[in-house]
Amino acid sequence: MFFYSRFSAMTPVKTFRTSFLYSNMMYGFASYLSERLGNGQWESLVTSEIFQPLGMTSSTFITTMSDLSGAAQGYDKGPSSKPKSVVPVPLELSK
Repeated sequence: MFFYSRFSAMTPVKTFRTSFLYSNMMYGFASYLSERLGNGQWESLVTSEIFQPLGMTSSTFITTMSDLSGAAQGYDKGPSSKPKSVVPVPLELSK
């Protein structure tokens, strides 16, 4: 398994439960595990277990949207020649 080989090579930077640390690997693993437990239905699992109990009736996934006009627009840093600029990321790249 991909995650096992990555996790076994990681060294802790803080003692367990002493500080909050953000880790893309851990979020990736949580997503992977949730999808496996939800039989490959990530969107359905999040909708039924998070969105619906919280009353989030207009939340959805860009992967399930046929019309992207209502999707949130992401932005990225602009070119280094314009240090404080941002550029929109095409919504199609989010799918």
